[in-house]
Amino acid sequence: MVKKTLTIRALTSLHPGSGTGIGVIDMPVQRERHTGYPTIPGSSIKGVLRQVSTVSGINKEVIFGPENKEGEQGKYASSASFSDARIFAFPVRSLKGVFAWVTCPEVIRRLKNEGLISIANIPSVQDQEIICSSQNYLVVSGLNKVVLEEYDFVVIGQTIDRAILDFGIKFFNDQNDQTAFVQRFAIISDNDFAHFVRYATEVNARIALVPETKNAKDGALFYEEFLPSETLFYSTVIFENSRKEKDNTTAEQIVSALQIPNPVQFGGDETIGKGFCEVHLI
Repeated sequence: MVKKTLTIRALTSLHPGSGTGIGVIDMPVQRERHTGYPTIPGSSIKGVLRQVSTVSGINKEVIFGPENKEGEQGKYASSASFSDARIFAFPVRSLKGVFAWVTCPEVIRRLKNEGLISIANIPSVQDQEIICSSQNYLVVSGLNKVVLEEYDFVVIGQTIDRAILDFGIKFFNDQNDQTAFVQRFAIISDNDFAHFVRYATEVNARIALVPETKNAKDGALFYEEFLPSETLFYSTVIFENSRKEKDNTTAEQIVSALQIPNPVQFGGDETIGKGFCEVHLI
């Protein structure tokens, strides 16, 4: 068995849809039931990577499983298992520094439990407090505060563990992007983070027109929710040895053979340029 992490950085607005909503938003993004955090289903990740990835030296079906129709022979399980993508950091508008990538102790606890970071203590942050990785980039001069959306946060004198920053850097291929992440990264409380991931998303009105009159079609106005660009997700990928009968391909060989291009497009509205992501298998 080989365990890898798939990092996903949204380059454009992203709509991992959950179908039809029952509230004001007709087409919300998919969320965890217990936290309200946005998520990308593992089945969607697997389906997209099956379509866009290339494999050298082995059959792609060994990795992703055969696409046999019902009743056909020769079925076997895929060697790769994809977890639902969990959120690592969420971009929030900032009065200084344009925007901040924020996370929270609950997200860091998950990373630690999954073995993705090694830290002694999980940060402790109260509501309306913030820990900044850079004291100069987001902090409003003379106030010792960071203003995110319409809320101000008091900067507390804690430092962010280097292991958390090192994990975040892995989402970016460009060194300038890595530097920007370190400058803009901050930790806020679980409650404040939950508020932003629920209510600081993009909601766009979509409409269809009658070609001849350019008037709206009856019932064609709807509201669609998008996650903003620069949202950061991660998914755990487990590779096993080939499950195909009489195939001796090892998990290590499968990982070496799999090549994922960039960018990769996830979610809905792909024909209008949504869902482009930078991905890395680390």
